[in-house]
Order: sequence, then structure tokens, then C-alpha cells
Amino acid sequence: MHLFTADAALLVRGDPKSGTFRRVLLTQRETNALYRSAVGEVLSDRVLGSYLSSAQAGSVWRLSESRSQDGMPRHAGARDGVAEAITIVIGRANGFIDCLELQFSAAPASRTESLVSYLAQVLTDTWSRRAMGVVQALILAAVPKDLEAAPKPASLPIMDVSNPAGLSRSEFRICSLVGQGMAPKAIAQQLALRETTVRTHLSAIYSKTATAGIVDLVHRLNAGDQRTGRAI
Repeated sequence: MHLFTADAALLVRGDPKSGTFRRVLLTQRETNALYRSAVGEVLSDRVLGSYLSSAQAGSVWRLSESRSQDGMPRHAGARDGVAEAITIVIGRANGFIDCLELQFSAAPASRTESLVSYLAQVLTDTWSRRAMGVVQALILAAVPKDLEAAPKPASLPIMDVSNPAGLSRSEFRICSLVGQGMAPKAIAQQLALRETTVRTHLSAIYSKTATAGIVDLVHRLNAGDQRTGRAI
């Protein structure tokens, strides 16, 4: 599946209330395979920024054009190897926003960007007419058996000393505070960070731990605490 020559294409669902995204499906050009969980950070929260609640279906957003409130490029500090990310808003329903995120290791050619803009509405119309459940069926059919048989991230506690999810030091510390019942705003105050920075870390944590959001993350953290007998 080679979408617009992107190195990776992600189907993501965002929650405007929490400002976070979770990855539903990912395909990589070098493997041409579909995955339910793989390394790689969702960048749509940075691409859309404060427009997450208002971005319309069919609109196209670019990481290189987004700016944070202080005027600095939002893509500063983005995942290594991603030169550009393009997010196409393909639908809004039930309080969520569905997007197709394209990640490029090199700046895409102008022809590619024009093609993305041209086909954005087509993708949006197609998504709106999809049969419910077809994406889940596609995932189950496409994921290699050996990948399904591999140990799941949930097999080890997130806070295990082996750090099975590959969390950074900041992400590990935020997980610890989430496990103590702290909300993003309280965590930001505790760590002297912006709340948006904490939510960006949380988005990366959700991707790395294959959790659907903060409630799912808390459940996983508490379950791990019970298995290990250690306090988080």
C-alpha cells in the first residue's frame, strides 16, 4: 500500500476533549504490511494543534505549516526521520475526529502535495460511506500470524524495570504520576510543564503502550501494580 509515496500511513482517531490521538492502523512502505501496533509516533495532535476541535472533514494540514502559540515550529523535536507529516481529516462523528496521517522521511514533492489536496475530498466521501466494522475486519485479516503470536505489550507491566514499552525518562515519570491518579493539568503543575506538553507526552505513551486513552492507561498501570506487588 503506497499512499502518495509516504513512508508511513496511519489511520488515527482523535479526542478533541483530551487533545490526544490513538493509532488504529499503520502501514509502512518498506514492509507493505498492516499493523495494529508498531513503533512510530502519532503526529496529528501537533499538526492540528488548537484546530483539533474545528478542523473540517476534507481539510488538509501540514506539520511544516503548524505553529505553536509562541510562534516556534510545532514540529521542533518531532520524531527522528520525519521531515513532513500531512494529516487529512476524513471524518467527524460521535465526538471524535478520524484522520489519515502521512509521514515522509523527506519533504514530499509539490506534485505529491497537490495530489493529496486533490484526493482529500474523495477519501472523506469514501470514509463516510464505509460499512461499520470493515476496518476492524481488514486489520484482523491483514496482520501477519507471527505478529499476532508475538508477546503483547500488556504481557509485562508498563512500569517494569525492563521498560517494555520503550518509554523515555519523561514519559516514564508521567506514567508514574498518572498511576497515582493525577490528571494532566496536575501533572503539568507538578513537573513545571505546559499542559499541552504533558498531553503530547501522553499521546506518545498511548502509542507505545497500545492503550486507547488515559482511562485505559490507568487500568493497565493498576493491573501491572497488582501483578508485581510494587507501588508505581
